[in-house]
Amino acid sequence: LRASGVIVAPADLEQLRFLCGIACSAVQSDLGRKIARQTVVQTFDGGRPEVALTATPLISVTTAVESGVTLAAGDYTADTSAHIVHRGGQQSRQCWAWGRQNITLTTVVGFLIPPREVRKVALNGIQRMWAGSQQMPHPSMDDFGAERQVAAGVLTPLELAAYETFRAPGMA
Repeated sequence: LRASGVIVAPADLEQLRFLCGIACSAVQSDLGRKIARQTVVQTFDGGRPEVALTATPLISVTTAVESGVTLAAGDYTADTSAHIVHRGGQQSRQCWAWGRQNITLTTVVGFLIPPREVRKVALNGIQRMWAGSQQMPHPSMDDFGAERQVAAGVLTPLELAAYETFRAPGMA
């Protein structure tokens, strides 16, 4: 926004925080995956050797509960690149106990460092929403004009292609 030292009023800062939240949620929804690091609890049916996580990308598994029993870390193996949690250790393959919704995994998902392309899309969205929310010219826009600031949010074909590489499989 080029507004360092300009956006200092509590109401403006709160508005900016609000817009940041909207942009982050929109990008995560569009890509079908988590971007900001967060803890997620997911529940699955048992009866198979692995479960494929729906919230990705997987950073780590905090706890695994099978039929009400918390498992030791060696009783399951997380494949962070495939976003799958296998039942059993590195040397032994087992099946999760059979049952409906009897496997509860608490995981940390998101990116350790959000990709630049994804950050740019979120920042462009914040910039457009901020510019649209201002009724009077803003000091940070005096050099360029509001129309040019809003138009600056459009992605180039190269940026769009890079952004699309972070889309979850199956998300159109």
